[in-house]
Amino acid sequence: IYHYTDQKAYFGMQTPGIDGKTSERFEDFTGLIPQLRFIPIGYGLPKEATRDVSFAFIEKEPKSWIKYQEFWENTIQHIVRGEKLVILSFNLKPSDIAYIVDRIFFENERIKKESNWKEGYEKYWGSRISIHDYNQNYTLPMVIIENGIKFKRLNLELTVDKNEFLTFHNHPLA
Repeated sequence: IYHYTDQKAYFGMQTPGIDGKTSERFEDFTGLIPQLRFIPIGYGLPKEATRDVSFAFIEKEPKSWIKYQEFWENTIQHIVRGEKLVILSFNLKPSDIAYIVDRIFFENERIKKESNWKEGYEKYWGSRISIHDYNQNYTLPMVIIENGIKFKRLNLELTVDKNEFLTFHNHPLA
């Protein structure tokens, strides 16, 4: 599994809590902490759909994502607020709570002029399957992880300038 982040967040993973601030669930935890809502509150979905999660890719170079250049670039720009992209890898354990979703339902609504977010989020939530049941059939597969991943499990794969990374012909993974 490959988690993309920025340099500031990577350094924050090395100190307890979230960005050096204590958190009820992760007060003494160092590592990857789920801190982004899977789906915003207010769309009539089960409470578990609004849990905080971490996002990751199943491949170091997610070819299906790169094929959809607009979605790929938007996602990288959203992930990396600074100049440096950091790619981390880790193996999932049986105790990890991880799913695969098809992000295409979210991305399709994001680019529409007249978005139907409720329908898009319902489809996005409905695409959620156990990572163990995934058979490579999603357009934009995204891993969601509900538990923290300890820092000692994380491997630093790459640190690179975000703009260099996004330049397809200079793609450092190519």
